[in-house]
Amino acid sequence: MAHILLSAPGALAHVVSAGAGAVNVRAQDAVVLIGVPVSVLHGVDDDGDGLLQPQEIKAHRTEILDQLARGFSLSVGGQVAEVREAYLMVSVHAEDGVSTPQVEWWSLLAFKEPLSPTDCAAISIHWWPDAGKGADETTYTLQFRRGEQVQSAVFSSKHPHPPLACASGAREAAQ
Repeated sequence: MAHILLSAPGALAHVVSAGAGAVNVRAQDAVVLIGVPVSVLHGVDDDGDGLLQPQEIKAHRTEILDQLARGFSLSVGGQVAEVREAYLMVSVHAEDGVSTPQVEWWSLLAFKEPLSPTDCAAISIHWWPDAGKGADETTYTLQFRRGEQVQSAVFSSKHPHPPLACASGAREAAQ
């Protein structure tokens, strides 16, 4: 798994907003880009300010990527995708021009076998702040694309794996 950190100087907008993202499923892999708030990461905000500083990102890059990979699951037709590549993309957004309240997680997930166009898909997200710190406030809205099929799904701590529609001709809805 590759680990690359991209930092942009100055107060730049993020690639995607925290809680937003896209999943594009292809013949044997999927590309994922999701904005994830710092509040869902554990043990990486050393100064406890709710933001990640460049030194915190550098010190905890592998741990951040591991937490993100463990908190996201994609399966299609019963095959669970494995993270093959993962990157953190970081652009500053806080008033200090250095720190960030979120990271953008880009990953390439691979399936062992080619996918059937009629296989059902299921996504599960488990990136929630600790209870009492707004766990019910964090939601993710993902655009799911598979061929010509495009749909949006909203994930929350109460609904970490909402159903996705199956392609026409699919045997049954994904669990």
